Amino acid sequence: MALRQLATAHCCVWVVALAIGCGDSKLEVQFAKLQHPSGARASANPRLVELLDSIGEQGGLPAQLDSPLGSEWQNVAAGLADAYSAKTHAALAPVLQRVLAPESNAAERRQLLHRHAALLDETRRVVDRPDCQWDVGHRWGFFARMRYLDDARLASRLLLAAALAATAPDEAPAALEHVQRSLRLADSLSTVGRIEARVLAASIREETLSAFRRLALEGLWDGGAAEVVYGRLRDSLADWPSDTRMLIGERATVVHAYEAIRIGWLDRLVSPEERDRLEKENQLVELNSASDERIDADEVVYLEVLSGLIDAADTPYHARTDAVSEAFRVADQAEPLFAQRLFLTDLEEATRIAAADRARCEVWTIALSAAAGLRTPPFRVCPLNGEPYQIEIKQGYVRVSAGAGGPGDLTLPKFTL
Repeated sequence: MALRQLATAHCCVWVVALAIGCGDSKLEVQFAKLQHPSGARASANPRLVELLDSIGEQGGLPAQLDSPLGSEWQNVAAGLADAYSAKTHAALAPVLQRVLAPESNAAERRQLLHRHAALLDETRRVVDRPDCQWDVGHRWGFFARMRYLDDARLASRLLLAAALAATAPDEAPAALEHVQRSLRLADSLSTVGRIEARVLAASIREETLSAFRRLALEGLWDGGAAEVVYGRLRDSLADWPSDTRMLIGERATVVHAYEAIRIGWLDRLVSPEERDRLEKENQLVELNSASDERIDADEVVYLEVLSGLIDAADTPYHARTDAVSEAFRVADQAEPLFAQRLFLTDLEEATRIAAADRARCEVWTIALSAAAGLRTPPFRVCPLNGEPYQIEIKQGYVRVSAGAGGPGDLTLPKFTL
C-alpha cells in the first residue's frame, strides 16, 4: 500500500510507524486499543458491521491473528534482534548491498567479513536455532515495529557475502550451508501474514539463488550441492503458503488503520513522502475532514475488494485476472477516499511478486534437475503467465524459460556428478 515501500532486491522495507517501543506507554495503550474495531462496530452502516462480524467469525481481526511466540532462546528472530543493533544496521546495510553486487570487489568483501567475523559466527548460530517465528504485531497495525524485516535482510546478506567469498572446493560446504540458511529465512518470512514480509521473502530468495548461480558459474559446486538446493526448493514448493495468509493479515492491518483514522490519526499513518503527495494532489484536506459516514462507506469498499481477492487467492495467478478485475470494480465504482488512495495501491503488485517467487522456484528446480541429473519435477506451466516451461539442454549448460511475462530465463552450467 502507499503507506510504505514494498521490499525490493535493493532496499529494505520501511514502515511509517515508529512509535511502538519508543517508551511512550500511553501512546502504546492507545495503539493497542485499535486492534478492537469498536468504531466500525458502532457504525450505522449495516454492511460494515456485517462484514466485520464475518471477519471475526473467521478469526481475521487484528486481535485474533497474533499468536504467542516460543522460547526466545530458541527463536531466530529474538537472536537476530539481540545481535543487530541500530548502529550495526547503519554501518553494515549499505556496505553489504555493495559487496553483493555482481561487479563488487572481492577484496572489499573479504575485508568486511574479517572485520565482522564474530557477527557472522553469531548470525550462523542464531539462524540455526530450531524456531523461526516473527513477532508480526497485528495488534499494532501499521504502528507495529518492523525491525525484524531489516534483521532478516541483514542476516541474509551477511551470510551470502560469506558464501560468495568461497573460492576453493574445501570452502564449498560452508558456503552451501550459508545459502541454505538464507533460504530458510526466506521460507519463514513467506509464512508471515504481512505483505511486507512476503515481498521481502521473495527478494531474499531471488538474491540467494542469484548468489548460488554466481558460484555455480565459477565452478564451486558439484552435483551434490545442486541436489541440496534442489531438495530445499522442492520442500518449499510442497509447503508453499497461499496468498490468502498475507491478504488476511493485510486486511487486519487496514481494519486497524481505519480505527486510527476515526480518531483523527491519519497524520500518524502516512509517511512524509505520502503526505507530500497527498498535499500536491489536494487530497489531504479532504481525507482529514472525511465524515464518519464516508469513512464507514469507504471501509466497506475496501473490505469488499479484499473479500474478492481472498476468494481468488488459491487460484493460480495467471487464472485470477477476471476475479481480480471484478474485485477491484467495487473500488472503481466508488467515490475515491482512503481505499483507492492509500490501501489498495500495491496489492496487485504484491501478489504478482509472490507469484513470480513461486515461478522462479519452479524454474530453478527444473534447471537443477536437468543440470545435475535429478528427478524431473512435476511443474509444466508457469503460474505467473500460464505459459509452458521450455527447456534447452546443451553440452555444457541448461536453460529454462517461461516466455514473456515469466520470471526470466535461467541458465545453469551442468554439474559434475
